[in-house]
Amino acid sequence: MHAVEAGRIPLFGYGTVFFLAVSIVLAWLYPMTRERHDALRECLRLKKEGKKPDETDIRELL
Repeated sequence: MHAVEAGRIPLFGYGTVFFLAVSIVLAWLYPMTRERHDALRECLRLKKEGKKPDETDIRELL
């Protein structure tokens, strides 16, 4: 086994597992609920129509 191959195995093996675990934790801790998602979609719809959306329901997401 060459030195490059020996370094590539931990990089792609453990590195991938590390970043996957970090992304799962961040997704778990993200404060998105169904109600906040609906409020965010409503704000985006109002903004697209040129109206001023009420951002109180999505304040934590901003």
